[in-house]
Amino acid sequence: MAVINKKIPKTKSFDPTFNTISLNPAKANQMIEDQGARVRVYRTVLCPNRKSIDSAEHEIDCQICQTKDGFIDLEPVETWAYIGNQDLTKQFNEEGVWDEQGVVMTFPTGIEVFYWAKIEMLDFTTPMIELVQRQDGDIDNLKYPAHSVNVLIDIDGIRYHQDTDFQVGVNGNIQWLGARRPDKGKIYTLHYNYPVTFRAVNAVHINRFSQLGAKQPHKEPIELPQQWNCKRDFLIERKDLDENLLTPNKIINEQNP
Repeated sequence: MAVINKKIPKTKSFDPTFNTISLNPAKANQMIEDQGARVRVYRTVLCPNRKSIDSAEHEIDCQICQTKDGFIDLEPVETWAYIGNQDLTKQFNEEGVWDEQGVVMTFPTGIEVFYWAKIEMLDFTTPMIELVQRQDGDIDNLKYPAHSVNVLIDIDGIRYHQDTDFQVGVNGNIQWLGARRPDKGKIYTLHYNYPVTFRAVNAVHINRFSQLGAKQPHKEPIELPQQWNCKRDFLIERKDLDENLLTPNKIINEQNP
């Protein structure tokens, strides 16, 4: 964020004539737009389908939010976010080792973020590998919405190619095009890219207010940009373009499909 005055004279007490550092919101917002990335910020609320008002126990087969995490993501707003301070701190548990992939995001003035808000990157993707079992019909669902597929090889070692044997469907799934495809029940592996998604988990700077024009008769109240610690969302529930939940692929018994 830009500052108007960089030199701070030493002082031990408040002096109304002291030439203080002032944050320039307009320049800060311009910096976020110039150096930031396009994102989509959702208004995330808790699903009301609970056992009781004082319980955090969420209905497993919820038909309201249609997710297991108990959040409803609504009214997305496209904006910019300046991303920095990437944290790859590893976590060691009995289940294994993984990194949290946390970042600090700064949003322009007027963008409201709250805890567990969903934040989608619009212009960047990240790689993923996955094992998929061939389903009935032309569509195989993926864990994450694919943007592009780099490698797809079936259990027989046959390699298939995007836009020749299959394409990425409108919902980011595998859509087979012709007769050249794995048989029903066959397992294949793929390497693909999908859009990065985060959740806001910790407020760094929030509810910061200022009054521009301190030396003028009239002051303009303004809220300064918010800054949040955000972590990768690895528990994404898949929905189609109409916000309907995409069910996982069925497990097919090859001996009795």
